[in-house]
Amino acid sequence: MKSLLGKGLVQEIGRAEAKAVPILYGTAPDFLQHFGLNSLTELPTLVLPEPEGENGNGHDEMLKG
Repeated sequence: MKSLLGKGLVQEIGRAEAKAVPILYGTAPDFLQHFGLNSLTELPTLVLPEPEGENGNGHDEMLKG
């Protein structure tokens, strides 16, 4: 995060209302220009891996053996 902040690609946009009050980050205007985008909608969609096993960590099969 420090690197992205230092390059002006992300910026602090607020604080979450939680116990630790974490910092919320968003893309800075230079982010789009740096990556040659006109809008954040031009970013590729994020494909999440399918969870393994019932609890999502793949340990179920080890416990059955």
